[in-house]
Parts: sequence; structure tokens; C-alpha cells
Amino acid sequence: MYYPLYDSQKELITKYSMHAEFKEIRPFIYQFRLVDIPFSISDILAEVNDVWPSWPNLNNTRYKLISSENTGPIVKSLYEFFCSKDFQNQLIDTLGQNELFWKSYWKHNQERFKNKLSPIFEGDMDTPNFYMGPHLDNRALVAVGMCHFIDGDDPAQSTTFYTDEHQTDPVRMPTGFGVGWACANLHNTWHSGQNYSNENRFSVKFGSQIQI
Repeated sequence: MYYPLYDSQKELITKYSMHAEFKEIRPFIYQFRLVDIPFSISDILAEVNDVWPSWPNLNNTRYKLISSENTGPIVKSLYEFFCSKDFQNQLIDTLGQNELFWKSYWKHNQERFKNKLSPIFEGDMDTPNFYMGPHLDNRALVAVGMCHFIDGDDPAQSTTFYTDEHQTDPVRMPTGFGVGWACANLHNTWHSGQNYSNENRFSVKFGSQIQI
């Protein structure tokens, strides 16, 4: 079912002006926080609970929304935020604060490089017993992140980063409402994710991918 974004809801989203904060945990790995969110967890779940079972799924534990079509105003507002030019620039500029990003990994004129990027957005409903083992994301992704919309910091629903495929030097990323992580997609940003709680976990996956 398609839900129109009513003027009052547009005004609410504009009024509160969501914005993102990044805190470096180690090189190219950041704790992410979405600030001034103008809706609640119950608002989001009320919008997606009727539709997520029909989304394409991975092993019947991860249900993926890969388009903002046929969704409500909240998911559309998240899509518009994470795919906006302002947020995409902020994401790449954050990674670029480490000089290795431009000097070693991406030797390219910064503005021309940004113009070759396109945003990614994916809504994920992870049911209990979801697990994705240590992995790197596909090489077209320059940057990737996840923003959770759940209550509190729950280790059973979190992502862990490692420096290699052998799960060396693990660091667990916190969860919460509007809390998550972001990283450059590099050889040393291996990560795993899980939902071993008794509750569904709704998150948004965001990022930037290069157009080949």
C-alpha cells in the first residue's frame, strides 16, 4: 500500500531537521547517530509491520526493502535523508578526514570522485536467529553503514568489527534508537551482524557506491 507524505508530516520532518553524527572508534570505523528523529519506534513499526513479510528475504531471517516505493511517509523520509546529497557528502567527508582515504585508497580529485558515487538505501527487518558471519561488502561500495531503530544497546542485536577474516581485534558497535555504525569498505573492516534477541530488529542500511 502507498502512503502519501502529507504536508503536516513534511513540516514535522523539516521542523526537526534530522542530522547525523559520527564518532571515530578506530581508523575508518565510526559509531553513527541519527539526531532529532521526529518519530518513535512504534511509529516506524506501525508503518512497516504489515508489509515487511512480503519483502525479499535471506534465509527467512533478513527481509529487505530495497526501494522506497509502496512504503509510508516515515520510510520515505529516511530514504530521502540517507540518499540526500548533503548526507552523502558528509559520509565521504568524514572518511576523508583520515588522509589515507585520499592519499592511498582513492587517489582522485575529491569533487569528481563524489560525482561518480550514488547512494544506497535498504530497510532490513531481521528476525530472531538472524546471523551474517564475518565479511566485507561488495567492492563497488565505498562506504557503508547501518542505523538501528530498536530500544537500547543490546549485544544480542549488534554488529562486531574485526581487522581481518580471522576475527582479530573485535570491537562491538552499540545499538539503539537511531544508533549504529559506518565504515569505509576496506580490507580491514571485516564485520559480522546478528539478531539473537527475541524481538525483530529494524534497521536502515546506507552507503555510497561507485559507478563503474
